[in-house]
Amino acid sequence: MRRAGSASLWRLVIPPLLTAKLLWLGVAFVVLRLDHPGEALWPGLHASLLQWDAVSYLQIAAHGYPATISDPHAYLDAFLPGFPLLLRAAQLPVHDHVLAAWLVALAAEAIALWYVARRPRLPCS
Repeated sequence: MRRAGSASLWRLVIPPLLTAKLLWLGVAFVVLRLDHPGEALWPGLHASLLQWDAVSYLQIAAHGYPATISDPHAYLDAFLPGFPLLLRAAQLPVHDHVLAAWLVALAAEAIALWYVARRPRLPCS
């Protein structure tokens, strides 16, 4: 079975990826307008992205792994260094750690979808 070219795979991957991100932004916009009607959009999105593991990844990207763990509930050693390293590199041109993390995650998602799209299809039996 012939594989599609790289350009045609990107044409297959990019539209659904951008559609999903635009839908996410639309839902986030509506939720922020309903929950915080007077708040500006970017600070609300910025705060909504600082949830769960994002705080730990941003802390590792900014300060590295701690030499000693004083807090028994801190589990920063459970996070692999790839994402924080890419995040640290993306912060150089972007200058906003949350936007840099979102862009790195977007690029990683696009690359993962590209690899899934190029996976050979097995014949149905």
